[in-house]
Amino acid sequence: MFLGGGANTLTSDAGVISVDTWHHVAAVYNDVALKLYVDGVEIASHEMPLGYFIYDSFDPYQIGATKDANSHFSGSIDELKVWDIARSAEQIEEFACELQGTETLNVETSGLLAYYKFNQGVAAGNNTGLTTLIDHTANGYNGTLTDFAFSGASSNWVDGSPVLAPETPTVTTQVTLEQNSTASPLTATSSATGLLWYTEVNGDASAVAPTPNTDMLGETSFWVSSVNEMGCESERVEIVVTVEETMSVGEENMLNGLSIYPNPTNGVLTVSNTLDTEVFTTVYDLNGRLLLSKTLGQNSNTLDLSNLNTGVYIVKLKTELGEVSKRVLKN
Repeated sequence: MFLGGGANTLTSDAGVISVDTWHHVAAVYNDVALKLYVDGVEIASHEMPLGYFIYDSFDPYQIGATKDANSHFSGSIDELKVWDIARSAEQIEEFACELQGTETLNVETSGLLAYYKFNQGVAAGNNTGLTTLIDHTANGYNGTLTDFAFSGASSNWVDGSPVLAPETPTVTTQVTLEQNSTASPLTATSSATGLLWYTEVNGDASAVAPTPNTDMLGETSFWVSSVNEMGCESERVEIVVTVEETMSVGEENMLNGLSIYPNPTNGVLTVSNTLDTEVFTTVYDLNGRLLLSKTLGQNSNTLDLSNLNTGVYIVKLKTELGEVSKRVLKN
């Protein structure tokens, strides 16, 4: 990093960087100190004398070489971002993975000046025509690639680093349990290397799936995300666990004879009734406000929720056997 026209160097301890392994490296100057981060962890810091500043020049900056181009980086580069603000340790850790697009669209508020994904070309292929490095911000600070062979296994475009945030896990977002029943740990599937579980939306993560408590009636939210080998995390998916009163034998028989689908629904629900009785059906919002009531006969019936806003609703089904409730998600 050049401050006031001079070179100031920070060096990590031995063993911090592993060869043949992708790492996220960030350098920050905040008008007080230089800081160096590797994989989101601060590994070196140096306080600068007063009066030092980032050198303002119209000269093009170099990627993979020093300012005089006498020293070159021996390795591969991917996902280069340039900011006009001093990023905090929390921000560096959060955005160590490839950006998903939102920051590149709002440069003024994010402070992102340039973003080079290095996703062009074919690894080890013939890339003689791909000599422009694209800036994916609206600023358009494209770069020109020089001193490359653009063919073969070296001095060429390479496979990117595995820093893409993984896809969100597949889960059942609405889980219903009976009071005082024996619950099992929550489950989710992911194409990534692991899962992270949360009992609070901004709480600490755990690799161990939580087991819902069924002592008390009501709803409890949990969250789960996918995580890959680089520690990149997907968006978190909320799971709502509802603990209901234990059903009577008649209510269990009633539940076995009734089914509601699809859930989630885009508007029209089908209620399948194999019971030898009519079903009085009501729909409520989560505030307990009655929105719809209808008596359904045997076989297949429909409930039209098309006029309702997107959200979760309670569908109550009542017969001479008892009453059961279903949570329905309206898209």
